[in-house]
Amino acid sequence: MLLRMKCAAITIQAAYRAKVAREALKKQHKAATVIQSAFRKHATQRRYLVLRQAAAVIQQKYRATILARKTKKDYDAFRNAALALQAHWRGRADRKRVEKRHQCATLIQAHYRRHKSQAEYRSKKACAFGLYSVTTELMCCKGNEKNIPEHESSLCYTPGCLQRHES
Repeated sequence: MLLRMKCAAITIQAAYRAKVAREALKKQHKAATVIQSAFRKHATQRRYLVLRQAAAVIQQKYRATILARKTKKDYDAFRNAALALQAHWRGRADRKRVEKRHQCATLIQAHYRRHKSQAEYRSKKACAFGLYSVTTELMCCKGNEKNIPEHESSLCYTPGCLQRHES
């Protein structure tokens, strides 16, 4: 019986050790599951945070690109407006300058025409005076003063002769 008791004790001990080993294995499996779950959670959170940060960077770049396009569009609009304004102003200044030159040219032409007409008038007057003087001289010298009008008869228009002739 001793042997049987020994065998029974060994069987009980084996069963107990098996039960303890199974419980320990269950505990280890549970601990491994908790550790794996925590690791997966941590890895998922890291991946999520990396993706979230990447999304934030992409959004920031996208917003910056949109803002840059809008800023460039505004800049181009202002630049085109400034160029149009400058072109208009330069054109206006050029037109004023051309108008001033036209006025100056017109003034010079008017002065030249006046000078030319005065010179022509003086020339014609000198010719007329010369003819009148010659005619008067001929009349004075020949004693034919009857043909000279009364208000002109007292003066002699002969060049060099400043005498009064009495009728």
